[in-house]
Amino acid sequence: MTIQQYLPINYDGARKVFKDESANIAALTDNITRRLAQSEEWNYVNPGDLGFAIYTRTLYLNLADIDSALHSLVAWQYFDSKSIEYALLEDGEKITISLPNKEVSFGFHSDRDRRGIEGAHLEISIWRSLLCEDFDSARRFVKIVDHPQVKWRNESGDTFIRLLGCVFSLSDGEPMDLIQEYVNLSASESVSHGKPDSVTYLDLPVIDVMMKVFGGANEKTYQQAMYSAVQNHHEYWSQPRLDDSEHGYFSMQLTTLAKVAFARHGYRIGFETDYVPEAFYTQPLPTLNYDFLNKYKD
Repeated sequence: MTIQQYLPINYDGARKVFKDESANIAALTDNITRRLAQSEEWNYVNPGDLGFAIYTRTLYLNLADIDSALHSLVAWQYFDSKSIEYALLEDGEKITISLPNKEVSFGFHSDRDRRGIEGAHLEISIWRSLLCEDFDSARRFVKIVDHPQVKWRNESGDTFIRLLGCVFSLSDGEPMDLIQEYVNLSASESVSHGKPDSVTYLDLPVIDVMMKVFGGANEKTYQQAMYSAVQNHHEYWSQPRLDDSEHGYFSMQLTTLAKVAFARHGYRIGFETDYVPEAFYTQPLPTLNYDFLNKYKD
């Protein structure tokens, strides 16, 4: 196996907040445990909010604990996929969610939550499902791009999801045609939607890596594309205006593609980075359970 070494790319400044606060993980985990217990009592939980809480409190605050990080990723994906189902519930329909001690079922709480799914949320949910190898959810999400409850800020987001579906064999389409369509649409949207830097620094580098992974590029070429993409990711999320963002600590998209490259070709990315944790693309995922939270209790 050929390994091309590059300098590490790790987050710094404000992005170290979660990584450096491991002393608080017990208290934060107690908070999650209380929310889970309350959800059992109320027969209600906002799936997406709880999933994100579990993930951030375990991965970011104790990144060295890979076992817990992987468990938290699986839990996050589970709750996030449920949040999509929840937002699409019709009147009279119910959703069932597995919590630590029992399952709860409930309908849509119109007094607590807003119907509708942001297109950007749908896209990242597809990536998360792909990373966690939940291909049924990913396929289902690709198919709802035209659902009236999915709210798009621009046409290019819809096209990007169609590209994902095509490349990952979740739906029909021609990749090169969809890439060109995405480039054309995003270029025309730049002025009105303020998208140029996210397209340049995030989307196009991800597409480049995607084409290398699925196009049969050799390991050195793949590593060069991945390193460039991670550099762009780092530069984008290091902007002062994004310093207090809850996002950007790792790249769901690039980690997913790294997992595909490792599974298909045995390729590693060839450098150290917080944004694409090696364990996330080389180690098998655990099944959903909440026992990993117990180790952090006071």
